[in-house]
Amino acid sequence: MWGSHILIIPVLEQNSTSVNGYLPAGRWWTWNTTSVLKSEGESFTFNTEIDEINIFVREGAIIPFSNEVMITKELQDSNFNLLITLDENSEANGELFWDDGDSADTQQKGKYNLMQFEVQHVSSIHF
Repeated sequence: MWGSHILIIPVLEQNSTSVNGYLPAGRWWTWNTTSVLKSEGESFTFNTEIDEINIFVREGAIIPFSNEVMITKELQDSNFNLLITLDENSEANGELFWDDGDSADTQQKGKYNLMQFEVQHVSSIHF
């Protein structure tokens, strides 16, 4: 697990095209396809291309992300997206820790922003 909402199941064997991995109970969205897996707390076999990493997002998460940059410093001029995976109550939460992308002591000096996101009781979504 990476934090409370992201689970990474990498292929670790050379030339392998699948991997077995355990998903804790709940609904999990696949990062690359946004398809949903329902787990009772069980192991699955995931077919994986050589250039893919299996990343799963737990229900009830809000994950900020950007596709446009390779290093943190470049995020200052980038747009963010939010991946929202509602739970069975149509709720989700998440947060973003934001600093200058360069300094090593921003948390100790209090030079950062902590943004918290929350969705409550969504009855319908219109685009």
